Amino acid sequence: MLKYQTELNEEKKEEIIKEFLPYIKYTAYRLSWKLPHHVTIDDLISVGLMGLMDALERFEPGRVKLKTYAELRIKGSMIDELRATAWIPRSMRKKIEVINRERTRLEKKNGKMIDDTEVAKSLNMPLDEYFRTLKYATSSNPVRL
Repeated sequence: MLKYQTELNEEKKEEIIKEFLPYIKYTAYRLSWKLPHHVTIDDLISVGLMGLMDALERFEPGRVKLKTYAELRIKGSMIDELRATAWIPRSMRKKIEVINRERTRLEKKNGKMIDDTEVAKSLNMPLDEYFRTLKYATSSNPVRL
């Protein structure tokens, strides 16, 4: 791993980018299963590169290794991008996950497709709230321009 110097010239930055590129791609592919349809792996790789550049600008030698700091900044920038592009609030995503888990559990238990009213009843959730939550899950995804 390269040692950080107080002033990095363009040649050193390019060398560091080449060194971190496999990690950036690896992290983007690992996060790809969480990607909404409108975000591509290339978008995450670009965001990861921006996170690396930000890490190079903000890094303070002596506190932590550049590798450790840069990897945290890269992954953090990718996760921030995923959160920023998610149009569904986190609380609503959790509700959707709860509904999906309960539906799967009931279908395994009963060995058949389960009606929405049965899922809502099992969760002690009013039907109007249940359908309002599902509306978020089934709404169309944003269009990428």
